[in-house]
Amino acid sequence: MAMIHIKELTRAVDTKNRNWYNELSEAEKTEFSAWKTMRFISANVKDNEHDLGLYLTNEIVNVNFNSLTKHPELQWKLLTCVGTGKVSYHPWISPGKRVKKDQLLEWFKNNFRNEKISNLEVLVQLSEKNEILEYAEHQGCTDKKLKELSKILND
Repeated sequence: MAMIHIKELTRAVDTKNRNWYNELSEAEKTEFSAWKTMRFISANVKDNEHDLGLYLTNEIVNVNFNSLTKHPELQWKLLTCVGTGKVSYHPWISPGKRVKKDQLLEWFKNNFRNEKISNLEVLVQLSEKNEILEYAEHQGCTDKKLKELSKILND
């Protein structure tokens, strides 16, 4: 079984190597996962450009992502648009627990109605418990709503 190395993959994205996917063997192409790549490149902690990587991934790659699953080369080229031109460290962002994620997303939808769903989904995925509570408090949530949110986060 062919093995794609994460450092090689993220380096190709960082340096905007649009030919990288075409240079893979057939076995490597079947192993390639645009979704996993997107999870890696959306965070860029080493160079403190986390927000940029996350924003670009969400705005460029994640738009209609599922409708492009039969076009991995196109997905790859979209992924390379997120590259900054310099190699960076990209940690894995865990998708988290589904039930908790759904409850949090529902809570955010109900309390921040003017925000785009895609922004709320990203917020749920990447935020820590204390960050979510702090965000809710800054948004003017009542003590009752903060307790409700805290209960969801602790479940």
